[in-house]
Amino acid sequence: MNELPHKGKIHGDVVLLRASDLEVEKGGIVIDEQRALSTPCHGYRMVLDGKVSELVWSPGVIGALSPEEKEKYCKLGITWGKPPEKLHRRLKILHEAGIFRK
Repeated sequence: MNELPHKGKIHGDVVLLRASDLEVEKGGIVIDEQRALSTPCHGYRMVLDGKVSELVWSPGVIGALSPEEKEKYCKLGITWGKPPEKLHRRLKILHEAGIFRK
């Protein structure tokens, strides 16, 4: 994934969409690789269609991590939390639409 310069904080959800083919990009935008490598990750686990799905993020990266990014940036571990109900509903809708599949 290409790195993009960014100043300040982003509030709200970030979805990366490739305009040429309307595909959802997997992974996040690295804005501070050193921070991403030197801090633990955070994540939510939820059951969708009887399977456990994970949404993991790292300080220094905007957006959820791809499996490859998770392997690279979460070497210090992952702090798991319970997803807010609104987020769980949103991810269930995305899952049913075929966008959020793990």
